[in-house]
Amino acid sequence: MTRGRKLRAIMVDGEPYLWRFSPGYERTGCASEPYCCRGIFTAYRKGQKRNPLRIVFSTWEDPVIGGPLKIGAPLDIGALSDPDARGANLYTPGMASRLIARARQLGWDPASGVFVVSDGVPMLRSVIRKPGKPPPT
Repeated sequence: MTRGRKLRAIMVDGEPYLWRFSPGYERTGCASEPYCCRGIFTAYRKGQKRNPLRIVFSTWEDPVIGGPLKIGAPLDIGALSDPDARGANLYTPGMASRLIARARQLGWDPASGVFVVSDGVPMLRSVIRKPGKPPPT
């Protein structure tokens, strides 16, 4: 299996889940910035792959460092030099756990239906936190 396709196991609130982050690109139609990052976070409760959580993220892309969701850079490109800017690396189990828990709070029931978030950046902002700081309310 290639990177981004393999499902990883995680426990969230005592329940087993499988998850992956699949990065990609989409055309913007703009000559100065022809592509943006488009990543998809997918999670399933173990044994219930018919009812996935799918969160779509569209963010900026840099030709040198890549997109923010792969490296934990700030979600706003203008905040790259700001030490207090919040970023997220969606390859980490901690971030996967927070996204799954937040989706459950928002109504995802892995036993009964697919849950799709077409613009995941606001949801991601709600679960990002700097080390040593409490989660946003």
